[in-house]
Amino acid sequence: MRQGIGVQIDKFETYDLLNARRLEGTGTVQLPPDENMSNTTKVTGLGGEINVPARGMMAASTATYSIPQMYGGWLASIQNGKSYVFTIRGSMTVVTSEKENVDVPVRWDIEGPISKKDNGKLEQAATGDGSIEQHVWAFRQWVDGDVVREWDVVKNINRIGGVDINADVLRNIMA
Repeated sequence: MRQGIGVQIDKFETYDLLNARRLEGTGTVQLPPDENMSNTTKVTGLGGEINVPARGMMAASTATYSIPQMYGGWLASIQNGKSYVFTIRGSMTVVTSEKENVDVPVRWDIEGPISKKDNGKLEQAATGDGSIEQHVWAFRQWVDGDVVREWDVVKNINRIGGVDINADVLRNIMA
């Protein structure tokens, strides 16, 4: 991956990977957060409660796709409860240390079932505000051809820059 500062996503397209279909009209995508499950604990000697992250356990998360008007693939083929792998491919402008603008390929794969399909409101001579919410079971992000973030709650994968951040937890379980 090239060194520099990511400035903006110039353009992106969304694809339904399992059905090999481009999903036109995606306005914005709220990517799922990286968040561990946690446990609130009260123990003797503390003046209150502490919140302890559960290492190796991802919290439930969602991705939201905003679609100005439900049309085409979003309208005709996306079903609540059905699992999809949506791939978002785009181009990011990166400013290098030499102060050059470089276009870098970016990609996100988001996998899980659709939990909500909101057809939005209707208003004459205006865009709508439809959206799709997806429960996220797996997430992968590439920048400039390198996988920089990957997690999968079913396969127990949690990597940042190729480093398995669950390795200690999994080693203890398997011992």
